[in-house]
Amino acid sequence: MKITIGKKIAFPFLIILILLIGMSGINYQGLKKVTASLDNMELETVKRGSAGNLRFNITQLLMASNDYITTQKQYYHHEFDSLDLATNNSYSEFKKLPLTDEEQRLIQLIKQDLDSICAISAQIFSIPNPRQSTKAWALMETMDYRFGGEVNKKTTQIFEGISKRVEKYRLQAADVKENATKLIFGGTLVGAFISIIVAFLTVRRISKPIITVAKIADRIANGDYSTHPEVKTHDEVAILANSFNIMADSIQQSQKTLKESKRLIEAIVSTVPVGLLVFDANGKILSVNNAFCNSFGIDQNLLLEQNIIPMFEKLKVSEECRNHILSHKPMSDIECNYMDAVKGARILNLSLNPIPLNERKSLLMVEDITKRKHDEEIVINNEKHFRALIENSTDGLCVISPDGHLLYDSPSNKNISGYEHNELINKNILTLFHSDDLPAANDLLADLQKEPSELAAAEVRCLHKDGTWRWIEITAKSSLQNTTIAGIIINFHDITERKRAEEEFLKLSRVVEQSPALVIITNKKGTIEYVNEKFIEISGYSRNEVIGKNPRIWKSGYHDKKFYKELWTTILSGNDYKCEMLNKKKNGELYWEAATISPLIDKEGKITHFVDVKEDITAKKKMIEELIIAKEKAEEMNRLKSSFLANMSHELRTPLIGILGFSQILAAELENPEQVDMLNSIYQTGERLRKTLNIILDLAKVESGQIELQMAAQNIVPLVQLSTDLFSGAAQKKGLYLRTVATNAILTTTIDQRLFADILNNLLNNAVSYTETGSITVKIGKEKLESKDWVYISITDTGIGIAKKDFEYIFEEFRQVSEGFSRSFDGTGLGLTLTKKYVELMQGVIILESQVGVGSTFTIKFPLYETDLPETKTETSETQIQSASGGDEKISLQELPLLLYVEDEDISQRIVGKFLLGICKLAFAKTGQEAIELANKTLYNGFLMDINLLSGMDGEQVTKELRKLPQYAATPIIAVTAFAMQGDKEEFIEAGCTDYISKPFSRDELVTLIKKYFRK
Repeated sequence: MKITIGKKIAFPFLIILILLIGMSGINYQGLKKVTASLDNMELETVKRGSAGNLRFNITQLLMASNDYITTQKQYYHHEFDSLDLATNNSYSEFKKLPLTDEEQRLIQLIKQDLDSICAISAQIFSIPNPRQSTKAWALMETMDYRFGGEVNKKTTQIFEGISKRVEKYRLQAADVKENATKLIFGGTLVGAFISIIVAFLTVRRISKPIITVAKIADRIANGDYSTHPEVKTHDEVAILANSFNIMADSIQQSQKTLKESKRLIEAIVSTVPVGLLVFDANGKILSVNNAFCNSFGIDQNLLLEQNIIPMFEKLKVSEECRNHILSHKPMSDIECNYMDAVKGARILNLSLNPIPLNERKSLLMVEDITKRKHDEEIVINNEKHFRALIENSTDGLCVISPDGHLLYDSPSNKNISGYEHNELINKNILTLFHSDDLPAANDLLADLQKEPSELAAAEVRCLHKDGTWRWIEITAKSSLQNTTIAGIIINFHDITERKRAEEEFLKLSRVVEQSPALVIITNKKGTIEYVNEKFIEISGYSRNEVIGKNPRIWKSGYHDKKFYKELWTTILSGNDYKCEMLNKKKNGELYWEAATISPLIDKEGKITHFVDVKEDITAKKKMIEELIIAKEKAEEMNRLKSSFLANMSHELRTPLIGILGFSQILAAELENPEQVDMLNSIYQTGERLRKTLNIILDLAKVESGQIELQMAAQNIVPLVQLSTDLFSGAAQKKGLYLRTVATNAILTTTIDQRLFADILNNLLNNAVSYTETGSITVKIGKEKLESKDWVYISITDTGIGIAKKDFEYIFEEFRQVSEGFSRSFDGTGLGLTLTKKYVELMQGVIILESQVGVGSTFTIKFPLYETDLPETKTETSETQIQSASGGDEKISLQELPLLLYVEDEDISQRIVGKFLLGICKLAFAKTGQEAIELANKTLYNGFLMDINLLSGMDGEQVTKELRKLPQYAATPIIAVTAFAMQGDKEEFIEAGCTDYISKPFSRDELVTLIKKYFRK
C-alpha cells in the first residue's frame, strides 16, 4: 500500500484526536459519578420530607387526644380518626422509599409506638368525662412523654442519618470533581508528551529519506553520477529518489554526447568560415583560404602572387581603408560595404594583424557580417520591445547580487513594493523580508549558486513602503556567469490577495470540518455531496454510506408529509428553514436536532446547493423535560411548605390565645402573690413561644421572597430613640447604663420603618440579654466611605463578647455562640439571622466587632438620603399608646357598642369576652349561618370575625354576605384570626374586613383596636 507523506503527517493528529476522545470519556465518567451523588442527595431529601410528614401527623394525633381531654368534644375523636388515616398513609409512603437497615428498624419501632398511641387514645376516647378523669390524664401523659417522645427521638435519628448521608454524598461529589480535575490535568500532560514524541518520530521518519536523497543530489551536483540513492519508503520521497536516478543516467548520456560534439567543433574550427589573406609589404598576396575565396567568388589561384591593390578595386574598398591596410598598421572591426553580384549588398568586417616575420607581412581577416548586422538590428529592436514589456509589466523584475544587494530595478517594481524606481539600488533587499521567511530566502540563494542553471521559487513576506506586509511569489535564476548581467534575476509578483483567500478558505474549511454542528451539503435535488466529521460521529454513518444518497435515509417517521412539504417549499423559494427534527441514527437510535437549512445562490440568483447545519439537542430536550418536572415538583414543595407554615401558624397561635389570655386575666383577678407570679411566668413563657413563632415565620417569608418592603425616607434619630426607650426598663432592672448619642438631630435614609424597628429591637435585646454589668451605648451619625455618604447606628455593650472564630456562623440560622446542652442563654438563634437579612434587603450593611470578655459592637449602615425632610412624626407603637393612656383607663363612650363575635372556639370566646368587659357588649355566633341570621334580627355596631370556622361558611364568606346587607355596608368588621402569613391581612381586607388582628394578642392590643373604631 502506498503511504503518502500527507498520511504520515496526519498520523500524529490522529493520535492526538484519540487522546482527546479518551479525555472526553474520563470527563463523562466523572460527570456520571457527580450526577449519581446528586441523585442520592435528592432521594435523601425526599426521605427527610416524608419522615417529617410522618412525625408531624403523629404529633397531630397526640394533640387531638389532648384536645379531647381538654374540651370533651367528640369532634376530636373524629379528627383523631382522620389524622390516624393520614398518619398511616405517611407511614406507608415513607416505607415505600429505599431505606437503610437502620431506617427499617426505626420505622418498625415507630410503627409500634404509633400502635401504642392508637391503643391508648382508644382508651382515652372511651372515658365519658375525660377532663375529670385522673386515668385519662395519666394515659395522656404516658402517651405524650413516652410514645410521643420515642417517636421524636427515632425520627430525629432518621433525620441525623439522612443528614450524614447527604453530607457524605456532597463530599463524594467534591472528591470526584477533584479527582477528575487531577486526572484531566495529568491526562493532558501525558497526551501532550505522547503527541510530541509521535510528532518527533513522524518528522524523523519523513526527514531521514529526504536527507538521504539530498546527499545523493549533492554528489550528483559535484559530478558523481555513479551512486544511486536507495529509499525504502513508498511515498513521494521514493518517487523523488527514482527521479534522481533517471536524471543521473541522463546527465551521463549528455556528457558522452558533449565529447562527441567537441570533436566536431574542433573540426569546424579548423575550417573556420572567416576569410584569411596574407600579404607582404609590397602588397603581394601570399596566402588565402577557401573561405575568403568563397566569400568574394574569386579563384584562389587568381589571387596568389597577385598584388592586393587590384583586389581593392574589385571589392570597391574605400580609400581610407586601403591606405590603412597598406600601412600594415593593426586594425579591427572595420566595416565596409560590398556589392556582391549574386548576394547583393553585403557588409564586411575587416581586421588586420601584422605577422612578426622577417619580411613585413600582414594577416587580413575578412568576415561577412551582413547577417550578424541584420540580427543585431533585430536584437536591438527586440531589446526595446522587451524593455517596454518589462517596464510596463504587472510583475516585478530585479537583479541582485549573491548577498542580496539590488543591482537592477525595473520601473514596474514600484507597483508592488511602493518604492520609487532605483530607490533601493545597492541596498540589501533581504532586510525587507520577514524574519520568519529569511531562512527560505537564504536557502534559495544558496541553491542558485550550487545549481546556476536551475530555477528556484519561494513565497515570502516583504515589507511594503507603507509599512504593511505583502506576500510575494519569487522565481529566481542565476546569471552570475553572464558578464552582461552578472547577478541573480528575480521575477516576482504580489500574491497577498491570493494568500488571504487561501487563508480564508482554509479557515472556513476547518470551521466546517471541526464544527461542533452537523453540516450536510446537498445539490439542488437533495443528493448529499458532503458531510463533516461531526455528522459521522453523531449519525454513525460513514461518508461512503451517505455521499450520493438522499437525507430521507435517516428519517424517523415522526414528522408528517406536511412538515417536509413546508420545508421544501421554504428552501426552494430561497429562504432559510429552521426547525427541530427527530431523526434516526444508523443503529436505529432516535435523536433530536435543531436544523437550519439554507440555499446557496449563484451570481445569477439560481439555487445550486443546500446547506443543512444541525445541532444535536437530544440532551437539551431531555434536560428541558427534567427541568419542567423539577419545576412542577418545586412548585408543589413550595405549596406544601406554604400550607405547612400556614397550618403551623394557625395551630400554634390558636392555643396560645388561651395560654396568654387566661394567664393575663387570672393575674389581674388573683391576689395571691405566688399565684400571680406563676401566672406571669406562664404569660412570659407564652410570649416567648409567640416571639419564636413570629421569628420563624418571618424567616420563612424572607427566604421565600414574600416580604414586601414599604421603603420611604425617614429621619432615623427619633426611631432609634424610640427603640432605646423600649429597653430602658429592662436595662435599668439589670443595673445597666443605657444611653443614646446622636451627632445630628436629623439623619435621613430610605428604610422600611417596620423592619428597621425589628433590627434595632433585635440588636438592643441581644445587648441587654448578654450584658450583666456595665453599659450599652447607641451612637447615631454619618460618615463618608468610598466617596459615598452613609448613616450608621452602632450598639456597643460591655457584655460577654464573641470570639473571632465564631464570627463566621453568628449570623447563621439557629446558631449561637453557646450551643447544645451547655448553652448559657435562651433564644432560637434566629434574631441576628433576620437582622442581617433585613439590613441587606434595605441595601444596608452590618458589621460586627467583638472581643471575648470585653464586649461587642454591632454597626448597621444605610446610604444617606440627601434631600431635607420636614420634621418627622414618629409612629408610636400600640404598646406605647397603652402605656400613655393607662391600660385600665376608662374612655368615655356615648354608649357601649354591640359587637357580634363569630368564633367556634370556646376558649377564644371566653378570653375576648373577658378582655372587652366594660368596653363593649358582646354577642357570640359559632357558625357563619348563625351569624347571618343574628345580623338580620339585630343591628350590630360591629363584628369580630374568626376566619377559620370549621363548619359551613368560613369568615371571608360570612364577611362578603354581611357586606351585601345594606345596613352593614360600612360597619367595622375586624378579622380576629390565627392566620398571620404574608398576604393574609391583605386577603381579608380585600374580602371586606375593615381591620385585622392576629392571634395570640394581649388585652391591650385588642382594646386599642376596638377603641380605634368605637371611640366617641
